[in-house]
Amino acid sequence: MLVLVSKTYIKLQLSLCAKFRCIEYFWDEEKEKVGRFRKTSYQAVLAKLSKLVNLTYVSLQLWTIAVSGYSTATKIEALLFFIIYSTGALLRLGYVGLGPDKMFNMLTDLETHFRDIYGSHLESRGIVEYVIYSVQVLSYVNGLHVPVMISLLLLIRPCQPPFLASFLLPSCTLGSLEPIETCWPLKLLILLVEYVIFGQTVISGSFYLNYVIIAGICCISKYTCTFSFNPGHKNDGFSEYRALQVASCHVNDCLRYVLFPACIVGPPLLQMLGTFACIKLRDQIDWPLFGLFPLIVGLSLILTLMPLIAAAKIYVESVEIIKRFDGWSAAHAKESKVWRRMVKSIRPARIYFGGNFVDGCTPLVVQDFCVHQTASLLVYTKSVRIG
Repeated sequence: MLVLVSKTYIKLQLSLCAKFRCIEYFWDEEKEKVGRFRKTSYQAVLAKLSKLVNLTYVSLQLWTIAVSGYSTATKIEALLFFIIYSTGALLRLGYVGLGPDKMFNMLTDLETHFRDIYGSHLESRGIVEYVIYSVQVLSYVNGLHVPVMISLLLLIRPCQPPFLASFLLPSCTLGSLEPIETCWPLKLLILLVEYVIFGQTVISGSFYLNYVIIAGICCISKYTCTFSFNPGHKNDGFSEYRALQVASCHVNDCLRYVLFPACIVGPPLLQMLGTFACIKLRDQIDWPLFGLFPLIVGLSLILTLMPLIAAAKIYVESVEIIKRFDGWSAAHAKESKVWRRMVKSIRPARIYFGGNFVDGCTPLVVQDFCVHQTASLLVYTKSVRIG
């Protein structure tokens, strides 16, 4: 089991996902690894169907927000939920290379090898490790309670956009509900469907964020930092660094196209809109909906910074490791020309998103963009009436 993953909570998370039929993975007790259902199995077919429903629902939400006549405050409320749904959909559909199960199991095998070499250095735990464990616990708790909270919110405000009732119930007009008693069976049916769809989005999204993106990147970061403190003999250290590079390539193959929407687009947008709403629209958004906004901003900040800081650390630490190899190469220049060529052939380990990679400045650039865009929105709307 990975040093940064709680075996208890990954089993609970996968069990919860199985109840909602939202992913095609399960926990293999015999091998103690993540397994995958056969493509033709009942569970895999239902998981694919839930992805299709999620994608269709996101398209309907976008169309509703675009053509509606809602006020600015209501549209921002709708956009926040739309971004949550769309980020969840992209998290479930963005894997075009190595599957999440294969990436997780590959890291498990690599860590078994590293434990024999580094021992207690790999097992050491600090603040970062406890933060990651806490996020895993909170994700499981949120998977149980957040869909229920959203259902209660929709029971109070059935026409809250961009949810189903806002464009299916004929009594919903611009977010206000006319009390038509005959619609209650339909309202309850829509509420049940909303609970299932939102639950699938949140629970599957939590699994991919915690046990694929964060676990994959933070484990490579952990191995890189452990290696930098205890590299071993020069030849052994070189082979271990090569293994680390291969592992980072596998992680990139899995995350290259999902990291961008999951960490650089979705959470920063939630952070910007949530902060703007808390400052500018605090008098126009009713409770209990307004209480969700600070929570969304805080979670978005964590989901933006944690993977990006770990990815940046991989690059920075690997550059330092290569400098150390260069120093050894200079000290043993007369002993082995092969060693010098080997050192020249290695490159820093990097985490890619699309065609770019995360360097030491990327987390700062993303947060700088969020702050500046939020400030620009506030300045722009200062002289404009929001209604």
